[in-house]
Amino acid sequence: MSNKILFINGSPRRNGNTSIGVQWVQEGAISKGATVDLINLASMKNVGNGCIGCRRCQKSEEYRCFINDDISKAVYGMTNYHVIVFAMPLFFGTVPAQMKGFMDRMYSHIKIKNGHSANPKFENKAFVMLATAGAENSNGLLFLEEYIKDFALEFKTRLYSFIIPSCNADPNVLLEKFNVREQAREFGEKLASIGVINV
Repeated sequence: MSNKILFINGSPRRNGNTSIGVQWVQEGAISKGATVDLINLASMKNVGNGCIGCRRCQKSEEYRCFINDDISKAVYGMTNYHVIVFAMPLFFGTVPAQMKGFMDRMYSHIKIKNGHSANPKFENKAFVMLATAGAENSNGLLFLEEYIKDFALEFKTRLYSFIIPSCNADPNVLLEKFNVREQAREFGEKLASIGVINV
């Protein structure tokens, strides 16, 4: 059995470098039998605020956000997947606003009253950081990876990373980098089978 993989594209550019990277990794995963789903945060229509600190998720026994929008539904359904890919460009050395808003809403999967414990359904799953950046060597990429690593620890998940540096503002330049495409496809192939467990 191959993995079910959820790709969350947090780039505000719908057809930019991050979308290309996602497509390439998906190709590799699908070639090995994985089932993939994609959420493009920039394309979501029924979207409310980010986390508003209402703490209703903490007062409930359910692991869900009580804001009635599509992000809440997407966050709630994350545990139906073996692998969750957080795909994003590096913006000012950190996570872009679209992805940060989504990640903040995942607070609903944490219960402070239970010793800051995460939803047990996340155990044995894998988080993946797929990041693109304009610079070849950027300290921001290292900071971003450390940030996502700490985030994954909150949920007791493993973290895998695939980084595409030196991205031109014109995504057509990346399309000509066939070696990067091959590396991305190989990475996707690995995601299809890492630690396959039941959901």
